[in-house]
Amino acid sequence: MLVWNIVLRIFHALLRSEISKMLNLKFGEIDSWSIALPRLFLLRSKSTALGIQLSLTGRQPLLFSGLLLLSLLKTNSAQYDNLYSFVHLLPNNDLFIFANKDSILFNWQTHTIVKNVPTLAGGPRNYPSAGSSVMLPLTAADNYEGVEVLVCGGAAEGAYNNPTAQYDALNTCGRINPLAGTPRWATETMPQRRTMGDMILVPTGGVIIINGASKGSQGWGFASDLVCTPVLYSPRAAVGRCLQTLAGSGIPRMCNSTANLLADGRILVAGSSTHWFNTVNGEFPTELTIDLLIWAATGLSWPWAERSGTAMHSRPP
Repeated sequence: MLVWNIVLRIFHALLRSEISKMLNLKFGEIDSWSIALPRLFLLRSKSTALGIQLSLTGRQPLLFSGLLLLSLLKTNSAQYDNLYSFVHLLPNNDLFIFANKDSILFNWQTHTIVKNVPTLAGGPRNYPSAGSSVMLPLTAADNYEGVEVLVCGGAAEGAYNNPTAQYDALNTCGRINPLAGTPRWATETMPQRRTMGDMILVPTGGVIIINGASKGSQGWGFASDLVCTPVLYSPRAAVGRCLQTLAGSGIPRMCNSTANLLADGRILVAGSSTHWFNTVNGEFPTELTIDLLIWAATGLSWPWAERSGTAMHSRPP
């Protein structure tokens, strides 16, 4: 046991040194941080179900967590593309973690990687490429055990590092059952290319995909060609007919816009600020309007929608 503790302490010291270099933190600052995933997100906490416990007195399985850290370094790229990972808690209590184009099943109790999921083709999906993801609704028909994850949109390789090129955003959605014996992505083409989209589960079991742009990447004024029309993704529809275009709005909803489901089924859409500071000048100024998407469906495959034309707040002069 003494030898094992010494090995863990040495491994911990080396890991702290490498993480401090990667994050450009002083060595002494590391003890107050738990690293959940490399360059994905930081949790300022002394204990976390996901993270590597960076405390010599902790009892987290450092070796397993370190291997998780190293295994996910492959999600990094020249422009990162693995920030703000997609994380879904599955019915079997494992976590589905998606970063860039790759994903894993992770047992947060034992700190072990259960499964490596195949790469989703098409391009990067996380910030700054800014795709979006939801776990599709569970049903009583299979005792809530069937699960599928949907990932849509993103930006082209290199779009963030070369913003003047204004590369086309991605136009595909990937759908997968990560608990299947041999998981495989099924892809479908969206009616529009989209980065910085928001995905909202609606009461009918579908998904509204709304907001964003069709060129560039997220933040810093790096995107253009706003996407005005939302789409409805209907999971039960036949392949090729899952995505239906809804009525749109001419109000830009770029970086830092939001969409939230209200209790009556309407979707509240607000905000947009793609620049370093709030601005009222130039292309895509800071947006202060609030918009309501009022929609209904005669069936999951054939929706209709209308967008309210009156904003609760007007654009600043």
